[in-house]
Amino acid sequence: MGIQLNETINGITEVDSLGLMNGYDYLIQATHDTGEARRRSASLYLQLAMNVVIFYLFTRNFIHALQLTIRRPHRLASWCCLIMTLTGFVFETAFALPFVLPGGPSCRSVIRFAGIGLATSSMSVNTLLLQRAYLAHQRNKVLLAAGILLILPAPSIIFVLWEQAHVSISPDHGCYAGYPSFFPYLRMLLDVPVNMVLSFSFLAVVYRQYRRFGSPNWGRLTRNGMILMLVVVVSNLLCLTGNALNLLGPANDVFFTIDWIITTTLSVRDTERQQSHASLTSEPSLRKKKNDGHQVLHSTEFPDEVTTDAFTLHRTGPYFTQRASTYGFSRSQF
Repeated sequence: MGIQLNETINGITEVDSLGLMNGYDYLIQATHDTGEARRRSASLYLQLAMNVVIFYLFTRNFIHALQLTIRRPHRLASWCCLIMTLTGFVFETAFALPFVLPGGPSCRSVIRFAGIGLATSSMSVNTLLLQRAYLAHQRNKVLLAAGILLILPAPSIIFVLWEQAHVSISPDHGCYAGYPSFFPYLRMLLDVPVNMVLSFSFLAVVYRQYRRFGSPNWGRLTRNGMILMLVVVVSNLLCLTGNALNLLGPANDVFFTIDWIITTTLSVRDTERQQSHASLTSEPSLRKKKNDGHQVLHSTEFPDEVTTDAFTLHRTGPYFTQRASTYGFSRSQF
């Protein structure tokens, strides 16, 4: 995929020379031709309108992630959300929106930072999932190592968009990237397998606890985890389908931006929900009693320390008893 032109300017193809321009310079270049100037301005203003909407979504997510981090600065999930939303916020404020302004960044700079944002978002989401799976499986070192190995290839997205993408500006599509045909499949291969492995690892423990104890909080955690996994997978599949069918032509890179927004928004929302439930269960309303060195938790509540099969749990009337010396993973850690 990509556009091949024979004409070169100082060793740079015409496509590359346009990629080195910003929207304002590209528009000024056509002032001698009224019809061409209208076409160029229409595509650039359409992109600008889209970026305003995207800017709102990224800014909203960034504010929510910042609030999460301020409330729980020691939680990895909060920092994952903050990092992925911060890259989106910086992308819009420093690259996508100023692209049409005099002296703004070039189209190539916009596409290159978008690659950084896509890779950062992918690694942040998968790190969040890895933390949950790791804690659910009693800090299993093998799972941790396998998860890290699955996440590490994500920066290859940056390499492809920096070194193999043909960046240009067209009168009909504005700034776009013509990437190799394998790129959508590479993106899916980097995201979907690791997402499903880590999600299923986490959900297997949570669902087992739900079947055993029947608490609605276990059910809620199972449902939320399943929704996060399915939406991320479906979003990746739709992105791949749109690219495979070439639905938007040279502007197919829009699908990656949409996928970036969806996964970022859902991750922030899911983390907010988890931490909100954890805060509720950490209130004094959570009934705890002492019974011969045991900590007693009401069966209808979700304990702050979530337990797994490796724990000594048994029923005593309407309560679950847990040995105080044992340690599980905390929902507040999410």
